[in-house]
Amino acid sequence: MTTGGIMRIHHAIGTICLGAAGILTMILYTVCNTSCSYLKGDLFGVDLKYIGIGYMVVIISFALFKQAAYVRMLLAAGIGVEIYLVVI
Repeated sequence: MTTGGIMRIHHAIGTICLGAAGILTMILYTVCNTSCSYLKGDLFGVDLKYIGIGYMVVIISFALFKQAAYVRMLLAAGIGVEIYLVVI
């Protein structure tokens, strides 16, 4: 196996692990009753925490099926949305 192939495998594993960490963080936000309970928002009546969990599930799915172009596209869109939300 070439070095590029090994790097792609490790990249996919890293993406999956970071996605799982993101899902865990969002789940912890849903059960938090202390300082993080002020984090609220919705989009078309759906809580942003659940949209975030779905988003990370889609990223993990694309990483599992080795669709790196779609993963990059979703991550770029996610960064853009976060910048927009921070500015507002």
